[in-house]
Amino acid sequence: MTGTVVLASKLQPPTPRPDAVTRPELIAHLEDCQIGSLRAVIAPAGWGKSQLLAEWLRVHESPVAYLALDRSDNDPTRCWTHLLTAIADVADVDISQQVAALRAPALPVLPEIVEPLIVQLGTQSVTIVIEDYHLITNPEVHESVEALIDLAPLNVSVVIVTRTEPPLHLPRRRVAGRLCEIRLEQLRMGFDSASRILASAIGKPLDRDLVCVLIERTEGWAAGLYLAGLSLRSVDDPQHLVEAFAGDDRMVSDYLSSEVLARLDSEDRRFLVGTAVLTELEPTVCDELLQRSDSAVRLDHLSRTNLFLIPTDNAGRTYRYHQLFSDWLRVEAERVDPDGSRRSHLRVAEIYSARGDAILAVDHALEGGDTDLAFRLVGRSGVELIDTGQHSTVARWCAQLPTTDNSDQMVDLAALRAWLAVIDGDIDAVERQCRIAKNLLGSERWTSGIGLGDAGEIDVLRAYAFLLGGAFQAAAETADAAREAGTSTRTEAALAYVESATRYWVGEPDPDLFVRTRSLSLQIQDPYAVLLADAYLALIALDDHDPTTAAPLVASSFATAETAGLQSFGYAAICYLARARQGMLTGEVKQALDDAQRAVELAPRRNDLPVGCLAGMVLAEARHSLGDPHAADSLRTVEADIASIPDPGILEDRLRITERQLRLPARRQRSKRLDAPVEALTDREMGLLRLLPGTLSQRELGEALHVSFNTVKTYNRQIYRKLGVSSRDDAVAAAKSFGLL
Repeated sequence: MTGTVVLASKLQPPTPRPDAVTRPELIAHLEDCQIGSLRAVIAPAGWGKSQLLAEWLRVHESPVAYLALDRSDNDPTRCWTHLLTAIADVADVDISQQVAALRAPALPVLPEIVEPLIVQLGTQSVTIVIEDYHLITNPEVHESVEALIDLAPLNVSVVIVTRTEPPLHLPRRRVAGRLCEIRLEQLRMGFDSASRILASAIGKPLDRDLVCVLIERTEGWAAGLYLAGLSLRSVDDPQHLVEAFAGDDRMVSDYLSSEVLARLDSEDRRFLVGTAVLTELEPTVCDELLQRSDSAVRLDHLSRTNLFLIPTDNAGRTYRYHQLFSDWLRVEAERVDPDGSRRSHLRVAEIYSARGDAILAVDHALEGGDTDLAFRLVGRSGVELIDTGQHSTVARWCAQLPTTDNSDQMVDLAALRAWLAVIDGDIDAVERQCRIAKNLLGSERWTSGIGLGDAGEIDVLRAYAFLLGGAFQAAAETADAAREAGTSTRTEAALAYVESATRYWVGEPDPDLFVRTRSLSLQIQDPYAVLLADAYLALIALDDHDPTTAAPLVASSFATAETAGLQSFGYAAICYLARARQGMLTGEVKQALDDAQRAVELAPRRNDLPVGCLAGMVLAEARHSLGDPHAADSLRTVEADIASIPDPGILEDRLRITERQLRLPARRQRSKRLDAPVEALTDREMGLLRLLPGTLSQRELGEALHVSFNTVKTYNRQIYRKLGVSSRDDAVAAAKSFGLL
């Protein structure tokens, strides 16, 4: 199961417990807040956030789209697939195109997902509730959620429930009067509420003085009060236990270990500790893990005794532990039997692997510390997950996989990271990872253990990166080396594409090579190379002023993009470029303008510099044809980009032709080496520039700067253009020569 599967349990709003303490004043505060305000409930674990939310939703009249986040939602594809589904469940919106677009790697969520969603919602009233927001650390998810909040009309409101301060610019919203917040101070239990919680847990009222002691010791912490009440159920003299209770996390944990778990029967204790590693408790998984057959009965029993077990479906077949209890239980399991906890993780990894749930399988293998198992599991599913747009998940695994003495595994890891970098358009990272792999291999031939290829795989990756950066001679030479070393069936289509595309850009187009590329791609069901081959064949026909031959090829490239869900990929830039050139030849200039603009937007998503440059020229031509007096402005970036390309190939001649069409004076030939930046760098660009001499990848740079990966790519491209360079190493050297570093 490698696609993004929507878990219905994550979309079920919480329901209030019948014996829970209600907070009418807080419910009124949430309900009566100013229209258009962000509602934020912020407090540590166990302070009654979910119960308050459940009570409020029971009286709230607007349709509610609810999402309970987990750590896997740091992958924007997974997070937004669930959020879109939640919204579609309560609103009249068609999310099919957005969900398909989410397969695109490094997709800018704002223009492709959030803005179309807001347009579709129109005047429909919807309340979007996002719980457990503290589990999100990915800046791209933060940026997209903030965009949703900022762009939402007054009829759409957003609620964030979190344990920690969310990075959503709350002070700005507070000053503007657009923030309705409930925090720990408001959630703190007073005497009446605490008395009711304790009486509910114990089964009878507790002495007033003891209630006051527990309020003081727990500082009004709802979960702490409830836990204390559970422990007081079976004692004759509660005085000693109450006086020993403390509210700080460590003391609560110690207390739970000695006074809660110790009071359970041995079967309950074994079951709780044995299943501590699970995020979802499904009877058959529990049975396999614990080698028993009564997990369904045990789960039902524990749920009825209210031991922090929460049903995740309406039928009561699957459960999860309360987050606080789960965190403590894992610590307890580790303390009781550290090696047993590790073995449980590995057993669960095997269970989920057999079920086809790759993500949970790899996560448990990593937590269990079995590097060999983790590598095998990544090998089975990593490439497929990348191909379905979940490369953020694979990137997370690559960051967690440790350095080992197994050179084969380290070469595999470098190759996988290089493929991730190719998809991300991080050309410098491709070269860096390929260099690591080459150094490990030495003169040895390599056969990948993770389905990536054979001895020539590394050279295919390097050639691909050279092609994207416009280093056509290096691309051709490296492709030759790859062919001499030999490649697998899977990478043969990629190699054929690099060879044929390189010949196109140096002015030696060979349609037969693209036909071969297309045939190979169809054999291995590779939609990327099929799309590219059709689009390039269309460009060759258009270069010969033959729009009739080009038309079906353009249509075929778009059909492949639509079928494979690639419309928002950087790969699709060339489809729009081909259709833009077709439109210019057939007189459909307005359509050509839109297509060229789209190509210019898409090409940077994979740092495809040649396609971006040619699209920029077509954009200038279309603007000029429509009488735009600023049409030549489109060529400024193109000129700077071409100046930074090592082997401009046909681009230099195409630029001169475009300048003549726009009746521009002959441009001054720019030296490949600048005496100073063509434009001053902004503060944010300078912040990134200072980090470039290090070894962080573009994705890691984004994490260091607390910005999304797409933002880093934009800044990086601007830095290269302003410094007149095409690589990271050259940017560092140029910056030093200009006195910027």
